[in-house]
Amino acid sequence: MLKIFAPLESGFHQTTDLQTELFAVKRAMRLGVSVPKLIAEGAVEDRYYFAYMICEYVRGRQSSDAVKGMTEEEKFAFGQKLRGITDRMNVACEPFNEFDAVRDVMRYRSWDKFPKSFRAERLAYMAGRDFGERVFVHGDLCGDNIMIGGGGEVYLIDFADALLAPKVYEYAAVVFDFWEEAAVVRGYLGDVSWEDVFDGLILHDFGGGMVRERFGEVGGLEDLRKRVGRL
Repeated sequence: MLKIFAPLESGFHQTTDLQTELFAVKRAMRLGVSVPKLIAEGAVEDRYYFAYMICEYVRGRQSSDAVKGMTEEEKFAFGQKLRGITDRMNVACEPFNEFDAVRDVMRYRSWDKFPKSFRAERLAYMAGRDFGERVFVHGDLCGDNIMIGGGGEVYLIDFADALLAPKVYEYAAVVFDFWEEAAVVRGYLGDVSWEDVFDGLILHDFGGGMVRERFGEVGGLEDLRKRVGRL
């Protein structure tokens, strides 16, 4: 699997994405987290400078498709397996990019379409809340970024949105992407509270999109908290 990063001249400025992906994949390999193994990294310079990374090809299906053919017991087991993987991954590590999920208000673009009163309530909640220690998180653990191999192996791919954030940040992405697969959610959450899921949603860069996709309009944080707990 070859991943090529756009040169600076393209305007996409993917240097941070490259550094983040390389750091994340190498770290995952050291921790025994299942990812496509990094084979090579480098750059090709012609008229422009193209950085690249080559990883092993994983034969499997995106979990968003694979779970549709599972029994309820298999879905629950998949959720548990995924939780074990994220628990191994979601531990403290050295800073590897400049992103701050709690304090960087410029990253909250997914919430821009919400009423000003809601956005103010959300920011006030964040300012007064201790979300816990910042750890490594994948950042976009949707079904498309979780692969299931032919033997049931679970692999994580695409670490471009990885950052240091409270562990609850990871919970929100999994729960909302698998919202209609309650057995997966139950297996994944285990002893995690719905308040933790709510906190992760409030923090998440993509949280606004998750809310609009699942709930449409919401009346405020308390209304949102109640809806989150109804799965």
